[in-house]
Amino acid sequence: MFYSMRSDSIDLSQEGGISNEQLLANQVEKVKQTQVELETVLLDIENAKTEEEYNQLIVTAQKLERMCQRHMLVLNMAHKIYADIQWHREELIKPGIVGREMRMVLEKITELENQLQDLVALQKAPQESRSTAKGFHKTRPLSGRSDEIKTHKKFSAPLEFSSQQQTMQNIDEEESLSWDYAGTKQGHDQQVKSQTYVSGAPSECASEFPDPKEFHVSHLQESFRETMTPERSLQDLSHTDDKHQATTKSEKRIFPPLPSMWIKVAAQSQSLRLQPQEMNQYNLSHQIGLALQQPRGRKHKTKRDRSVQKLWVASFPAPDSLEAKNKCRVIDVQKDPMKWQRLQGLVQSLNSDIMQERKDAAKALGWLGANNDFVISGLCTTLQTSKNPNLTYEAAKALILLGCWEKNVVRKWMQYLNVPEVREDILLALVPSLQTWASSPENQRFPIHATTNLIDILEKIVASEDSSGNVNLQAATCLAYLDANSEHAMDKLLSCLNDKSTRKKMQAIDVLVLHLKVHNDRTIQAILDQLEKSTVYKHRVQASALLGFIGIQPIQAANMEEKVFEMLRQKLHCEPLQVVKQSVAVTIDALGVKKKMWDIIEKQLKEKNEKSRKEAVISLGILGLRRNWVLRLLLEMLELDKSDMIRFQIIRAFTHLGLKDATVLRSLQLREQGDGRLAKEASKALKILLKAD
Repeated sequence: MFYSMRSDSIDLSQEGGISNEQLLANQVEKVKQTQVELETVLLDIENAKTEEEYNQLIVTAQKLERMCQRHMLVLNMAHKIYADIQWHREELIKPGIVGREMRMVLEKITELENQLQDLVALQKAPQESRSTAKGFHKTRPLSGRSDEIKTHKKFSAPLEFSSQQQTMQNIDEEESLSWDYAGTKQGHDQQVKSQTYVSGAPSECASEFPDPKEFHVSHLQESFRETMTPERSLQDLSHTDDKHQATTKSEKRIFPPLPSMWIKVAAQSQSLRLQPQEMNQYNLSHQIGLALQQPRGRKHKTKRDRSVQKLWVASFPAPDSLEAKNKCRVIDVQKDPMKWQRLQGLVQSLNSDIMQERKDAAKALGWLGANNDFVISGLCTTLQTSKNPNLTYEAAKALILLGCWEKNVVRKWMQYLNVPEVREDILLALVPSLQTWASSPENQRFPIHATTNLIDILEKIVASEDSSGNVNLQAATCLAYLDANSEHAMDKLLSCLNDKSTRKKMQAIDVLVLHLKVHNDRTIQAILDQLEKSTVYKHRVQASALLGFIGIQPIQAANMEEKVFEMLRQKLHCEPLQVVKQSVAVTIDALGVKKKMWDIIEKQLKEKNEKSRKEAVISLGILGLRRNWVLRLLLEMLELDKSDMIRFQIIRAFTHLGLKDATVLRSLQLREQGDGRLAKEASKALKILLKAD
């Protein structure tokens, strides 16, 4: 298909080799490293103890200065080429660039990248092979020049302006590095200016570099490749120097200053200790900062790419926690004064003359879940003093829900467990309370009185055949929370995995997985059955969350990894409810199979089968996008795909992911101008996306 071919051709990722950004960063590091080395040499010059060592350090500083200037020139030219590459890359993203225009842009990008590679490769050439013609004029080193250099070193007093200027001219006639370029009118005007000492005080050094925009890579290629061969005789060298002097005779040549000009020498000429100095190369640091700055278009593109790369992060809320939800809390009078007044009114209603009002107050206090001290005290007083069995029953049930495990309370509701008529109601109130108690740390649990007697009663209820299946399940659940090693509770819960009721099956799975930590193939298969067949959407959400709680290692140990993976992949596009799909996506991320899922779904986008492409689009609308070319492929499918259903699902995927990219909004606006179902869906998507701002 056309869009699949284009997505491969404009993939911006560079595999195998160094990226353009890395080449530019390496060049910047070279400039910084050379500058650090130059500063180190200048510090060593201050501490020089002999004349010979001082002369050697002067020569080294001159070489480092010239090297730093060359690196800066290459850096500026590389930055210009890199900006052109980025501009052409942005042209590829535009929807109108297709066919011949796209190939021309790609060829231009390839040409610019080759120029950048050649520029960096030429920069790595040895310093000895640099050219003396057209680009740089190299002369012999400073060795043996002790007579002239004495005027600049610290072992003698600095000269006056006239003698100093004459000495500098003598040195410049024999050696230095010229930065004039052949064939340009500004060759001598753009040379580096130098200043000299005046009355022994050093002057500030300023450097001006040629504008790299006026030169091309070919200029540097010619100057770098034309090397000075060892076979050249001294006559050829002298002939070259004479020819150069003849061309520059009409005007005065000015060369970069010696590094000694930057040294602050003490007033006493015989002192070997120099004054503290500060090195400030403004032009160099300023140009490095300019090279690191990004164009405005590049900044916007970076923000857009970053938003596309992070679409899958928190694109929907995680499911509810698997911990106990019915936790009691204490109402603060300062934070919730209205609730606190409501509790005070209910506690006062426990002493009302109307019996029905007292019963309603006890029931309401139990379900509100506020275990303030005055609430517990009022219910305990009612339980002990009241002679009405209905009121004492409601008070005992409320104390169970509030997690009160005092001795009198436990004995009271243990008596109700022996009554078949109210046994199931007491067990239903006991399950959430014991779940909260078992989920808390052992050092924070309140002791339960008569635990042994309570366990015996629950075991009898579990083993009883007269009780209904729901009563046995609730008793087994309470027994598992009280004693995790109970065999009666384990057998009953495992038998409920084959029950036809999805509610009983889900309750048994919760206790086995979360509390008893039974993560075998039987429980995993039961979870998959719930995820696939349960008609209650909350059970499907809970089953998906339980798979993430179990983790990938127990699933692999049970040899069910492929089965679980296929079930999750199927639920991404077959599930009718969005909340279940989101829970499945969170589970996929928790199991660590998200990359594998992305690889399979992205391949489906390029298949010829319409059903496969539709499933892939729906799955990406939930799972998110990880690559830029996937977004561009979806935009092209929205324009060119023959199936209206696939185009409809692409619009919905953009809405689910909250994509506010300029290209996405422009494509939706074009679809909105048409007629039919796609236009209505595009209009609806635009309202949702723009309203989110």
